[in-house]
Amino acid sequence: MSKPLPPTLREKSRYLVVEFICGVQITKKDFGRVLWKTVLQVLGENGVSRLNLWIIDWDHGLGRGIVKVTQFLV
Repeated sequence: MSKPLPPTLREKSRYLVVEFICGVQITKKDFGRVLWKTVLQVLGENGVSRLNLWIIDWDHGLGRGIVKVTQFLV
């Protein structure tokens, strides 16, 4: 049985609040598709694999959500 990592060795998570201000409602699926495509273009496959990107919450009516990423060194 392995021991858990001490806090100094754990990856640090960052949370981003994203909001779209437009006349069209955006679904979580559409937002995820655009987010992944954009991040893949900017960071490439290696960067995306280290980013550990997750959409935590999405409010369809407000067009607002929370995205979790893991801090990494470029």
